[in-house]
Amino acid sequence: MTLSDKYRTLQRQVITTYSNPDLNGVLDIAPADFGMPDKFTAWRPGQYGAVNSVLESEERFNGICAPTGWGKSLFYMAMAKLSGKRTVILTSTKGLQDQLLEDFNAISTDIRGMANYTCPVAADFDLPSGTVVNDAPCQCGYSCPLRSGGCNYFDVFNTACSADIVVTNYQCWMYDQRRGQKGFAATRPVDILVLDEAHDAPEQLASYLQTELDRNECLSLGITWPLSGYTNDDWRLWGIHWRDQFEERIDELTERIKLGEGDRKRLLREVRECRRIFRRLQRVAVVNDDWIVQEGVGMRSVRFDPLWPKRYAESALFRRVPKVVLVSATLRPKTAMLLGVPTTDSMSFLEFNSSFPPASRPVIHVPTVRMNWRNERDDDKMAWWLRKLDLILATRGDRKGIIHTVSYKRARFILDNSKYASRMMIHGSADRRWLIERFKSAPMGAILLSPSVGTGYDFIGDLAEYQIISKLPFPDTRDQVIKERSRQDPDYQPYLVAQTLQQMTGRIVRSEWDRGETIILDDNVQWFVKRYKSHFNRWWLQAYSKWEGTAPPPPLEKLEVA
Repeated sequence: MTLSDKYRTLQRQVITTYSNPDLNGVLDIAPADFGMPDKFTAWRPGQYGAVNSVLESEERFNGICAPTGWGKSLFYMAMAKLSGKRTVILTSTKGLQDQLLEDFNAISTDIRGMANYTCPVAADFDLPSGTVVNDAPCQCGYSCPLRSGGCNYFDVFNTACSADIVVTNYQCWMYDQRRGQKGFAATRPVDILVLDEAHDAPEQLASYLQTELDRNECLSLGITWPLSGYTNDDWRLWGIHWRDQFEERIDELTERIKLGEGDRKRLLREVRECRRIFRRLQRVAVVNDDWIVQEGVGMRSVRFDPLWPKRYAESALFRRVPKVVLVSATLRPKTAMLLGVPTTDSMSFLEFNSSFPPASRPVIHVPTVRMNWRNERDDDKMAWWLRKLDLILATRGDRKGIIHTVSYKRARFILDNSKYASRMMIHGSADRRWLIERFKSAPMGAILLSPSVGTGYDFIGDLAEYQIISKLPFPDTRDQVIKERSRQDPDYQPYLVAQTLQQMTGRIVRSEWDRGETIILDDNVQWFVKRYKSHFNRWWLQAYSKWEGTAPPPPLEKLEVA
């Protein structure tokens, strides 16, 4: 019996044990009966209902808004397995990809970009031992015999070409389509595409399309650098010219490598340099009026961004896959719209409640001042704001916490003026990861000051039992891309703020036994949530409240970790 047949048989059993398939119900049949690893002994509320809903859906696009702890990975892995169809699962972080590899290695294949694998023949070409496959001789014209076996990257690549379930990241997947019929997804049609952390998909797409050119690098390769003031049409024609020039140069160099002519080491280095700039020139060659061109100081660099990446979503991201599943704790219909999905008639959207009670994850607005540039220049108002902050810190010396400062300038202000500066740890742009690890091993009472741990980092259990959001995370509108998008779509900036705020909230409560409080010290949150309620998820609104007392809220009961 095939797994898809088994699924149909189990479906008949489900009709009797799950006769009213409420999406929040729990199925008695264990996930292992559906081909899942043995560690998954039971379904969480709503998981199987979501699997069934997506597999039975006639819509191409299906959105699943599932809070932290709901079990998104089991949901989409079971869906992939039960469907009997080829599925590709995209993640946005290496950490999540590592977790999927650990939990589902037996039923899936993990593949990453070439830069994550070292070249096994680098030494034969007098290349450094750490040379990655992206810069390997095989990418520069050399026909390597290890492509069919013996290369870390191509062994995984060849497996992925035939695997039923492939786990990769957004950038690797989108780069794969540029390889055409040589990509791992081209050997067999992909039937289901899962976008995990889908709230990040628009930015992942924009990052893939974005490119930047450096004047010194271009000049060193013989490229004539233009004067300031080029129009988009000027840049496109410039890009086409130099793209074609470098395509010819790369073809000539790779042919010489194949024939064994000249200094092989020098030729390989030149091909690598040409290939790097060629990929960027390809982007410049498609620039049109819908792109934003930003010149660096002194015209030392130029950055190119698509104003609305959604016009490229089908070709680069969705790739004509018949069923696309968007999964995130903060997914909103607006997310799909930013990806070009017409949500009204071509997307099924399901939203689930959190399994963590609101009392264990409260989001509390403590009234202070509206944090804006005017008030932050008012010494009296900032002294009042800082006093409220210190009163909160005074009652939480027995636990670790995080202050989301949103900017480095605000982090320095707090460090320079707080009574509790001796407990604080602050990082720069270069030592963030190192300091976060140091904070995690620090004694109770430590406080992490950071503008950049709102996403991508988890502080489970007593690693952080409270967090303070010093200011709503409004994006920097000095960036021309953000500024123009906000001008064309007044809802764009509020959507970004709500997404970032909710992601911040989720950093410190990661399981049913965990608990932690989020305190917001910016009065802008009151009008913002009221005006833009549709951008917030149900699980977040259930935990949000305004503190009415004159003294700051008391801390939650101390978490006892076994």
